Amino acid sequence: MRNDAELPTYPVIGFLVRRGRMLAVLAAALLFLAGTWGAIATGTVWWAACGAVLGLAVWLLLASYVEVLRIVSDMLMPR
Repeated sequence: MRNDAELPTYPVIGFLVRRGRMLAVLAAALLFLAGTWGAIATGTVWWAACGAVLGLAVWLLLASYVEVLRIVSDMLMPR
């Protein structure tokens, strides 16, 4: 049997569990802002639309990843 000192720690998983939702929103906002900047720079609306769609898709993917990671960490990681 292992001691508490020998239990593995997973700092990246802990970081993503604590701050993953904020990182998902930040990544989506950056894509949306990049699309908006592209629309302003080129004068076409398609860049803004693409930025909005990509931002939403990235947010959905990252948010679902964080939720799955939370479930796994709650079930498998020691506290």
